[in-house]
Amino acid sequence: MFTRIFIFFFASSSTFWKKVAGVCYCPIQCFNCLDNGDIIRWPIYKSAPCNDLESAQECEKANAEIKDMQNSIVPLVLLFLDDAVRTQNMTMMQAGYARSLVSLALEDDKPEGDCANGLLTDTPIKGTLGKCFSPELLEQCARVRDRVNSYQDNIPIKLESFLGNNTMMYSDNMTLYDRSLELNLINSDRVVIHPKMAELIEMVRFRGKIRTARIRCASFDATTIEIAEAGALSTTTAFSLTVLSAASVMWF
Repeated sequence: MFTRIFIFFFASSSTFWKKVAGVCYCPIQCFNCLDNGDIIRWPIYKSAPCNDLESAQECEKANAEIKDMQNSIVPLVLLFLDDAVRTQNMTMMQAGYARSLVSLALEDDKPEGDCANGLLTDTPIKGTLGKCFSPELLEQCARVRDRVNSYQDNIPIKLESFLGNNTMMYSDNMTLYDRSLELNLINSDRVVIHPKMAELIEMVRFRGKIRTARIRCASFDATTIEIAEAGALSTTTAFSLTVLSAASVMWF
């Protein structure tokens, strides 16, 4: 009898966890609580926030996907520029400058989630006792997910625009535009005239078309129906806890 109830309790709990990710629990104040001498056969929860660690981990995975994509571009760029210098198709100064502009393009407006924002949350899931989720963390994750494709597409565009940028300074008295002209990478009309620089931009453009960042943000994608179902499942879980408590008393 006790074994069957024990299995039922864990089965209901596992169903809940599979259905809705990114949920945290407020601590249980007491389980078999005494109220006027009577034992209450259900858990009582403290009214306190909890850490939504699952959503934080999902947010961190989204950031890691962006970093992984960047890490795949950099070796290609280094290999290309090393070969261009080795074959004397670019000078060391041209290659070093081009590498710096790639870094600027990779970091400019990079989508990145703040995976600590809203970690401590007291936003309850409707109809539940002590179960919370963090809308802020889910939004941070979705922010990365929804911008990753446009970010990849814009890397070569930004790389080319930095070559002709006449407001960002290369040194105290020289802009990026001035330096690009000096290195014969562009003409006065900001058109790329160096063949290897043009090839580098095209290589980065092609790499950006390959979608390797697989950011899901499964918690964020939970629908309002699933949230409502989480409330219904919490009733089942609470019932299981009550049955388990009663069974424990009966067993002993």
